[in-house]
Amino acid sequence: TDAVAGFGVGARIEAFSLMIVFALSSTLPMFIGQNLGAEKPHRVWQALTVSFRFVLGLQFAIYLLLVVSAPAIAALFSDEQAVQDTIITFLWIVPLSHGLSGIVVLINVSMNVLGRPALALYINLARLFLIYLPLAYLGSLALGLEGLFLGIALGNCVTYLLAELLLNRTLRELRIYQQPELAASSNMASP
Repeated sequence: TDAVAGFGVGARIEAFSLMIVFALSSTLPMFIGQNLGAEKPHRVWQALTVSFRFVLGLQFAIYLLLVVSAPAIAALFSDEQAVQDTIITFLWIVPLSHGLSGIVVLINVSMNVLGRPALALYINLARLFLIYLPLAYLGSLALGLEGLFLGIALGNCVTYLLAELLLNRTLRELRIYQQPELAASSNMASP
């Protein structure tokens, strides 16, 4: 009961800490679509790069804030030490992977506007059923509650690697490069 209560609090704080990422995920697709329509694919690359860096920096700053304030946050939510310990453990482990998790959110919405909604679906399904749940389960078997949280964090990292791989493949297929000259020369070389 204590672990479930602590996990519930941690999950709510997790959702709150990702609010800016969700806001960005509703504007990034419009920017990508506008620049694809204007035939400026290098700006798509720039938007993705800047967004990813912003999310990593923001989420790392939030992580540092959560690490420092975890005991105070835990005390706000419960008087029971076991629940507080669970909240603190959650906040010290899981949010460290939120930067990568935020990038996965942005990759998913980008895949939709890049014309690859099936890839976004595959990423989400793989994340939940093939990565997140198995790693969390194995972590809990190996190390208990801390292992569960480590499995969740590792699941976010592995999902990021998969999403980044699929995004890079998609960008190459669509000839979206960092430099405008590369996009122009590849378009001229294509039949």
